This record gives sequence, structure tokens and C-alpha cells, in this order.
Amino acid sequence: MRTRTIISVVALSIVASLAACAGRAPVFARVTNAEWAARVRTEFLHTWRGYERYTWGHDELKPLSKTARDGCGVSLLMTPVDAQDTLILTGPRVR
Repeated sequence: MRTRTIISVVALSIVASLAACAGRAPVFARVTNAEWAARVRTEFLHTWRGYERYTWGHDELKPLSKTARDGCGVSLLMTPVDAQDTLILTGPRVR
């Protein structure tokens, strides 16, 4: 039950941020926890696949140029480390 709550809070934060950027007020009452979780999984898998395709072995992806960036000059593999908690919470099967 605690994992569902955490996923819901994360999803709510992501959707609220995206809606604020778009200049629209989000509608929260009509979305179930399962739908929130599915949205978070979908967005996570999208970003993970972008990392795999364009930045594998580096720290972060520069989205406009689709090139890698290493903050310290050498790769510390920070993206996989940062993503680990999301992988644990959402449990997507990354291929």
C-alpha cells in the first residue's frame, strides 16, 4: 500500500508540473491510482529508452542535441543510479 501512495504522489507531481508548463489546470479527480501508475511507468520507460539510445555509459542526456554530458569530465553513471529508486517503485520491465 505504501508503494502505491508513493507512486501516486510522484505521478501527481509530474502531471502537475507538466500541466503548469502547458498553462492548463490539471484535472485530478477523474484519474485512478492505476492510471497514475501507468502514466508514470510510460514516462519512465520513455526517458529510460532515450538514455539507452543516446547516452548509455554517460551521466546525462542533453535532449535537444541528443548528446551525452558528463558532469565531472568522466562518467560516474549517475542516471542509472538516480533511476534505481524509480525502477524499484514502479517495477517496469525494461527491455
